[in-house]
Amino acid sequence: MSRSVGWSGGDRCCEALFGEIHLLLTDVVMPGMNGKELSERLIATRPGLKVLFVSGYTGNVIARGGVIDHDIAYMGKPFSPDGLAAKVRKVLATRVKPAAGA
Repeated sequence: MSRSVGWSGGDRCCEALFGEIHLLLTDVVMPGMNGKELSERLIATRPGLKVLFVSGYTGNVIARGGVIDHDIAYMGKPFSPDGLAAKVRKVLATRVKPAAGA
């Protein structure tokens, strides 16, 4: 079962989410809180959460700007529904890296 939620900023999303979440699909650039900040905030309470970042910017541009790391799951816009489905399956099949110090 999947559930999709949409808010105009990451703060409202973090306040409203509860229960088990398997995958966070988030844009990198958002108002109020970027995708990296959102993912870090949610991972703090959900260590097994997997994250897929999307953006209209290239992955190299975003990584150079320090917004996301090079080794994250990333998909550039635009993408097809089939491409997104394949990427989601791939991300869900990966193992979550242990947190630093774990």
